[in-house]
Amino acid sequence: MPSSIPNDIYQYSLWPAFAAGLDRGGPRVCDLINHGTYGVGVFEKSPESPPNGNGNGNGNGGGGSSGALPFATPPKEMVQIEGKAYSIAYDGTVEAAEPRANLPYAMVSVFQPTQRVELRSSFTFDDLRKVAWPNSPTSFRITGAFRSVHTKQGLYEEAEGTIFGFMIPRWQAAVSGDEYSQMRFIDDDRKQGGGSVLGFEAGEGALLESGGCGRFHLGFPQDEKFNQLKF
Repeated sequence: MPSSIPNDIYQYSLWPAFAAGLDRGGPRVCDLINHGTYGVGVFEKSPESPPNGNGNGNGNGGGGSSGALPFATPPKEMVQIEGKAYSIAYDGTVEAAEPRANLPYAMVSVFQPTQRVELRSSFTFDDLRKVAWPNSPTSFRITGAFRSVHTKQGLYEEAEGTIFGFMIPRWQAAVSGDEYSQMRFIDDDRKQGGGSVLGFEAGEGALLESGGCGRFHLGFPQDEKFNQLKF
């Protein structure tokens, strides 16, 4: 892997390759955390995972078509916060990630925010997209209170936690996914709430921090299955 420079982004594999079924192998959690303090990713699909479509982290139901993947069962998702990686199950349950677990897709960065803005209550993802979306991939973190966070795993209301992710410019969607693909929520107790963010509404005093990316590094899977994919 390349040397880590603050706010540079390292991505392993292409999001369309993962969506097409290249869901095995990849770097281990312990490999990635040496090159990033914050990140997101997806673990190898677990054969014993429950059927897709009804996981609901907080009992209120989840869902949404953005970033949907053609798997019969949903893989666990990874979020890395302050150098520690967590695994998020289909129902939103959070646990510490196994260091040797493989990540067929991941994005990580040594996150050192250069901009900070205290958000007004009711600030949403649409507001973020309007005021802060750059032409280069940018890591961001929102911490504090949320009126609601809508994830693939469920709806969390009146929650305290962190959203971390990457603002993906439109031109990069074919490499890293759409603007909803690479954002994760995790609650403050790191146990009962997390998942891929589809939308949110910030509470009073939530803090938005971001760091611009000067270099983007892309690692490719080195196997025949990847080379046979048609993009």
